[in-house]
Amino acid sequence: MIEYMRIQKSKFWGWVFSALGLGLVIGAVVMLVLGNAQQTKQVNAIKQQMAEQASQAKTTQDELTAKLASAEASRALAATKYDTLLAEQKKATADPTPSASTSTDALEVVSRTVSPSSVSASDTITMTAKVKGAPDKVTMRVLASSGTYDQTFTLKKSSTSGGVETWKRTVNAPGKKGTYRYYATATRGGTSVTMPNVSASTFVVE
Repeated sequence: MIEYMRIQKSKFWGWVFSALGLGLVIGAVVMLVLGNAQQTKQVNAIKQQMAEQASQAKTTQDELTAKLASAEASRALAATKYDTLLAEQKKATADPTPSASTSTDALEVVSRTVSPSSVSASDTITMTAKVKGAPDKVTMRVLASSGTYDQTFTLKKSSTSGGVETWKRTVNAPGKKGTYRYYATATRGGTSVTMPNVSASTFVVE
């Protein structure tokens, strides 16, 4: 014969409510865990989207920077070409000067002298060169026979007569006694000439 345990009515309902409460707690915990997992997934998705947008923005910025640099380089090149063309145009349209009319003449050193031909050490000497062909520059080089002195002086144009220009300069003579050689060089447009087929001229420092 089966015997049944009699449970008090108050305890029965207590168990029922306890079971329901525990079920609600477990359900709430499960929902909270699921909700947190969903939120974490959404946060990760947002982070990934932001990272992709940042990478895309950097790529766009790099492309814009490269285009800007290229545009600046093109502008600088165009400005340089413009300046060159403008200079060439001004040169082509410039009025010819009196010296330019003789610039096609043959460049020639007619004579060169140093006076006095005998001088005390460190006294002054005057260098003179007469040239044709409207040179841009005239120089006088002075060398010691011993090889201990070698100086080049730039002369200044002082006068013009009959197509021959006179270039001069006064300087201190070398400080050591000896015999010094000298010769003049005329330069125009990158071409230089000296007196051909002549022996070296000399002066003496006593």
